[in-house]
Amino acid sequence: MLTVFDPETINLLGNVLERAAEELPREQRSQERKVRLASNILSAAAAGERDPGRLQAAALAVGGKEPSGYLPLAYLGRAGSPASRGS
Repeated sequence: MLTVFDPETINLLGNVLERAAEELPREQRSQERKVRLASNILSAAAAGERDPGRLQAAALAVGGKEPSGYLPLAYLGRAGSPASRGS
């Protein structure tokens, strides 16, 4: 199932991702780790969560799912990306 987020929600998710990444020790702020954070955030948002605190908690949850086909938030909304084409 494809979940489509409106621009306001995408902005919220991006802000949550930034805050969650800042919570990590510097040595854990790799691109791979940020992708896992984003995947956890997107999973929670796809399930209907919109509370920033709960989304951040989901991002940082130990044992969260590995990336499963989600695009990193940095990709969403770029010209030519699926989000900007409305697909």
